[in-house]
Amino acid sequence: MTSRTEPSLDRTDPRGLVDALAGALKTRILAGGLPAGSKLPSESELAADYDVSRTVVREAVSRLRAAGLVDTMQGRGSYVLAVTEPGEANDRFPIRGWADLVHLMELRVAVESEAAGLAAERRTSAQLAAIARALDGFSRVADHPERLVEADFAFHAAIADASGNPFLAGLLESIGPRAIMLHLTQLTAGTDATDADHLQLLMYEHGAIRDAIARGDGQAARAAMAVHLRRSQAALGKGPRG
Repeated sequence: MTSRTEPSLDRTDPRGLVDALAGALKTRILAGGLPAGSKLPSESELAADYDVSRTVVREAVSRLRAAGLVDTMQGRGSYVLAVTEPGEANDRFPIRGWADLVHLMELRVAVESEAAGLAAERRTSAQLAAIARALDGFSRVADHPERLVEADFAFHAAIADASGNPFLAGLLESIGPRAIMLHLTQLTAGTDATDADHLQLLMYEHGAIRDAIARGDGQAARAAMAVHLRRSQAALGKGPRG
């Protein structure tokens, strides 16, 4: 059930219950109560929490989806995509559909491969330790799939920081965890980002990147990051999943 500290539903909202509920959920998202990558409560839970019909819940979630705050993964529910207001940093890379997501993945391959190479050549011992901590955090998401996006982004952000180039780090921050969440919603049919085998492959790829950075091998780090991201890019298939 909704905590007493969560925003209550404003039943005097002249726009009606749908907008009131969408506003309450948006407030929770922007306040961090529902962080990026977390799953929204089910329709029945939200209906009970806010004392509204499931039809109202369905319409409110549709409003959030249209605003780019959540996306629905078929058969698995709705997940939070962003924790910033529309019009802020995420608008630098607006993702309006599958084609934009492909373009963003191309950008990530170019930017993050170079970031990994520079990290291998410039990282400090403290930055290498931060990458190791992020990798360790990612290794524990199998039991907490709602943390997958946050853990994945933390690993990539630690590498960008270790590049020693604040513009690279800032660019990745602008792209944000939202891009990772959107990518997961558009994987080809039959690909489940939280599948144990898939997570094990991600761990292997992340480990290869970390190892190359630890060795100070810039060429190997660039190649390992490119392999990792290009495989994710290929998993998008030829179009959005239906």
